[in-house]
Amino acid sequence: MMTIVVLVLVGTAAFGVRWFRGIISPTVDFSPMKFDSGGWRSSKPEFSWESVRLRMVDDLLARKLLAGNHKEEVRALLGSEDSTEYFAAQERFVYFLGQERHPFGIDSEWLLIDFGSSGKVSEAQIWRD
Repeated sequence: MMTIVVLVLVGTAAFGVRWFRGIISPTVDFSPMKFDSGGWRSSKPEFSWESVRLRMVDDLLARKLLAGNHKEEVRALLGSEDSTEYFAAQERFVYFLGQERHPFGIDSEWLLIDFGSSGKVSEAQIWRD
């Protein structure tokens, strides 16, 4: 009898997890995209797991496409930075990426680009709030 109870509980738990994941993301495409400057610039900042920026940012950073660029070069590559007081810094560009990449993500992800005294990119990182 105990074996049957354990099997029913395990089966119910497995079914529940699969069902819940289906509700959270039945058709969400989490797959990364190769960075494309035109695609990035034309995409709207959106709170979504399928945000174009969110799907491109890892490739952008992995290929070090921002390294050593001046502010105008970054703007040419990514477009104008998003206006927000959330990450206030004089020598920083901020780009909203989308919803936190996590099945229960309720926060946002941002690309923060800091410039050194030379006016060139000194650091680019993803920040979650």
